[in-house]
Amino acid sequence: MMKSKMKLMPLLVSVTLISGCTVLPGSNMSTMGKDVIKQQDADFDLDKMVNVYPLTPRLIDQLRPRPNVARPNMTLESEIANYQYRVGPGTFLMSPSGITRNSPRQLVSTAAPATPATGYSLTAPCSTRISGKVHVVGKTLAEIRSDITGRLATYIADPQVDVNIAAFRSQKAYISGQVNKSGQQAITNVPLTILDAINAAGGLTDTADWRNVVLTHNGREERISLQALMQNGDLNQNRLLYPGDILYVPRNDDLKVFVMGEVKKQSTLKMDFSGMTLTEALGNAEGIDMTHLQRQRHLCHSSAERRGRRNGKIANIYQLDMSDATSLVMADRIPPATL
Repeated sequence: MMKSKMKLMPLLVSVTLISGCTVLPGSNMSTMGKDVIKQQDADFDLDKMVNVYPLTPRLIDQLRPRPNVARPNMTLESEIANYQYRVGPGTFLMSPSGITRNSPRQLVSTAAPATPATGYSLTAPCSTRISGKVHVVGKTLAEIRSDITGRLATYIADPQVDVNIAAFRSQKAYISGQVNKSGQQAITNVPLTILDAINAAGGLTDTADWRNVVLTHNGREERISLQALMQNGDLNQNRLLYPGDILYVPRNDDLKVFVMGEVKKQSTLKMDFSGMTLTEALGNAEGIDMTHLQRQRHLCHSSAERRGRRNGKIANIYQLDMSDATSLVMADRIPPATL
């Protein structure tokens, strides 16, 4: 079973002493002679704006996320089952072929197989010598066949008409950001989903933030978790893409861990796809500075900004007593910082 990882950032990891005082360079600034603009809330009480949670084994277990279960997406399945491609301007149609008449004298069209060079580019109504101009934009192939068949029935008994698409050039979705091959992808007669589009784009780069992918559809943005979709099988994160949709995979620059205080190497760490545990963060900072032998604690700060500042709080602080080295066992089990 994959161990729990800290996922939502920014995250501040700070190791401090219970007793004593730590002075950081530049932590004090004189305001003498400076123009200080006093704010209305200048007398705020920071202690009342944060929640502090001493970490215990029971609390860690309570905060652990529920196991993700693969779930079907009934809405998507219905959309795919009812999907029909509609022809748009710029689509190339194959010349109507296979026009026959059920009689002793069989009439067969001699149109050669069409390509984008020989097919009908739908910047204007499509036409044949017999059926005349046929307006096809916005119609399905079945509707186009039915229209042409009805026109030919005046001249041919029981005509059999076949119309196909030579090139899909009218409708596109756009994949951008941290994928190996960004660009436009054609909307065809085969439904295109987010998962299909990511695979067609060569997958994600190492710098992708796969938890916060943005889908723009009809001017509205929706946040999609590719981690839930691709790693945990949550198909409810998958969507059918439509013409003009934009799928943007951001960089993971915001997924940072700031390790500060009584560590050997204060660091800014960037999380990868697998996330980062507290023990890993301390290890990357070369461990706790043992120069000070006083009792130490680890402070894990998770911003509450993304959760709407619940109850007026701006942050949650999780405090781990590290006076005993065995606390590192608990540190490796701290759940994702989405609390």
